[in-house]
Amino acid sequence: MVGGSSTRRGEASERIIHALADEFPNLHNRQSFLRSPSLRQRFGKGAGESLSENEEKAAAKTLGRLIGDKIDASKTAISEFLWLRGEDERVALPALGLVAVSVDIVTLREEEWLRTQLVNRKTKDSGLPVRGPTLPPDRSPSQEGIVEEIIDRSREWIKSNSVGGQLPVMLTNVSIIHGSISFDILVNVSFKEQDNLLRYAREVVQRIPHIRGTQTMLVSHGYGFSNV
Repeated sequence: MVGGSSTRRGEASERIIHALADEFPNLHNRQSFLRSPSLRQRFGKGAGESLSENEEKAAAKTLGRLIGDKIDASKTAISEFLWLRGEDERVALPALGLVAVSVDIVTLREEEWLRTQLVNRKTKDSGLPVRGPTLPPDRSPSQEGIVEEIIDRSREWIKSNSVGGQLPVMLTNVSIIHGSISFDILVNVSFKEQDNLLRYAREVVQRIPHIRGTQTMLVSHGYGFSNV
């Protein structure tokens, strides 16, 4: 019976996983997913048919397990998160933009080499030159360190530039791009006025050590994040 129970749980999990894959680019919460056409199809339902009460309870139980079961201390099979929607009038940041960041790999590697030499020599007065500005001591000389610095400085800038309790911009994602020859980091930003996006790029991102250049872009539609 243990093997049979395990098989049934596996089949139930596969039904949820395949239905979520079928639903892309729609973004769901639990309730909207349980009523999605892809999940109904995975239960063998035709057009216009709904899940039975027992089927919906079973699907909800499996979904809850996939969200709640820990693979390790920080990961689950399916994530559940709060997504702050900028287009809501209470948030008032309806526009979407990108800041594409180019990293100066040469000066970044120089700083990495310099810190290694400082550790090896165990002295602060090494006389070793470095061409560009360096990241704070608690940041690693890497793209990850640059991302951490962008996020920290963004938090301070947003706090300082909020007016009447309203945010000037809101970061929704920061990604490291591997294999790119034009830019290395993408910062996803929600904003109300385009000038705020440009100011943010100019006053925050462009001042981070080892940033060679930035480009700002507007996003007309974000696939994968349509309204629920």
